[in-house]
Amino acid sequence: EFTGFYKAVSSWLTFAFKFKFQAVLAATLTALSLAAVLFVGGRRLFGRVFEADPSVEDPSYLSRLSVAFWSTLLPTLAVGVFLVSTVFFFNYYNVLRGDIGVFLNALVAVIAVVFCVNRLTNAALEPRLPNWRLIPVETGPARWLVRLTTAMAVVIGVNNFLSVVNDKMGSPLSLTIARSFVATIIVGVILILMGLLKPFKAPDGSWRPWPVWLRYTAVALGVFTIATALLGYIGLAIFVSLQVVVTGTILVTAYIGFLSARAISEEGGFANTSIGRWLSTNSSYEESALDQLGLVVSVAINLMIVLVFLPLILLTWGFQPGDIQAWGYKLATGLTIGSVTISVTGILTGIIVFIIGYFLTRWFQGWLDGSVMARGKVDTGVRNSIRLAVGYAGVALAALVGVSAAGIDLSNLALVAGALSLGIGFGLQNVVSNFVSGLILLAERPFKVGDWIVAGDISGTVKKISVRATEIETFQRQSVILPNSNLINNAVGNWTHRNKLGRIDIKVGVAYG
Repeated sequence: EFTGFYKAVSSWLTFAFKFKFQAVLAATLTALSLAAVLFVGGRRLFGRVFEADPSVEDPSYLSRLSVAFWSTLLPTLAVGVFLVSTVFFFNYYNVLRGDIGVFLNALVAVIAVVFCVNRLTNAALEPRLPNWRLIPVETGPARWLVRLTTAMAVVIGVNNFLSVVNDKMGSPLSLTIARSFVATIIVGVILILMGLLKPFKAPDGSWRPWPVWLRYTAVALGVFTIATALLGYIGLAIFVSLQVVVTGTILVTAYIGFLSARAISEEGGFANTSIGRWLSTNSSYEESALDQLGLVVSVAINLMIVLVFLPLILLTWGFQPGDIQAWGYKLATGLTIGSVTISVTGILTGIIVFIIGYFLTRWFQGWLDGSVMARGKVDTGVRNSIRLAVGYAGVALAALVGVSAAGIDLSNLALVAGALSLGIGFGLQNVVSNFVSGLILLAERPFKVGDWIVAGDISGTVKKISVRATEIETFQRQSVILPNSNLINNAVGNWTHRNKLGRIDIKVGVAYG
């Protein structure tokens, strides 16, 4: 079988270099250029993010997590781009024939998995830099863990590649069973060796093993794989071996990403990153704003991890790309639960439409106030009333359009509106009274911003009129928030309602004589 495979590959190489040499060279150079642009550009832009700095003696946990995650993801993406683009351009230039194309696709998958496993174990264990190590194991055991994990990935990868070769060449079933049997036995032995390894050193100098649950899990998986192979269940044994390598790599990478996102979301976590320090130096962001931005970044990282790694896990467990695509399309376009349809695309569209409407309203408010009314010498109080009215109307309109764009039928909110009306009638009377009073104040304008008014025991200058309350600044520089209903239902004196002139009565004492 090996002789037949060698003849097939050598005949294709002879054909490619004799008749398609320029196409092979162009395809290879193009793929290398794409990978180089991604890798070199990533190193220049995000070098500090995914490269461990040997000069740092005590890096933070967030820095170690970030380096481990990105130093696995970015180089793997670069290698993946090179491999996928190579296959694509070979097909584009008609370099591949049927059987060689199948062999090359299988080889690409093997190289990608082995490279990713090797990068992940090196990033998490860092045999050369103990201070950047995520798991506090000793240097010697760390090197052995990297070797054993890489060897396990190589065994599984070579076995899968040879299974594709045997299937394409119509090899005997006995050869396939024998090859898979040897591969599963090797993987089982490696798992047992990893479980029995003693990676920790106690203060007294003795070596300590893994935690009990981890040690027993690794040994149990190894024994199960060997036992199933010896009992003749080769398919089950090879499936378990494959999932240990592939699914384990995906889950560990995703878990490191989740830990990084959680560390960024903690108070002060984002500010301690290189990007946070750059923003703190080159912008006006305060610590609270950086913390809020860290929460946004954390949510974005979690969402990216779910969108990237969940389909990969489903594919490794036998789901077809069409099934995943159908589920994604159904989730995006509408998921029906009872009589309610939830559409992720619709919700995102509604949010985007509302944000656009909100910013358009704010822009129109500024343009109307600063360009139109300011040039027209409109009174300050009138300008404030018009600006507030336009703002409330614009935000309300943007909310209605956003709800409609999200696919929510407004007629379905009738029951909710009725319940809210009942609640407003009983429990929110004061709020509604103040709201309506605010609208009356903005419309009638018995006083405006800048007027000197007297309301009961409060005397001062009006600073702001909103729909719920009015802000008054007394002559002692105290800000008083007065509900609008008090200003409508009670007498209010306005010293500057018509003009700035006023009369003050001064009592003068006169002697009787």
